[in-house]
Amino acid sequence: MEREELKLQLKQHIIKYLNLLEMTPDDIKDDQPLFGEG
Repeated sequence: MEREELKLQLKQHIIKYLNLLEMTPDDIKDDQPLFGEG
C-alpha cells in the first residue's frame, strides 16, 4: 500500500467513525495536529 493511499484511507476512517460528515479528506491536513491542547 502506498503512503498517500494509506493517508487517504486513514482520513476517511477518521471522518466516518467520528461522524464528521461535513468534512472531506482534503480538510484534514497532513502537517497539522488532529487535536489541540487540552
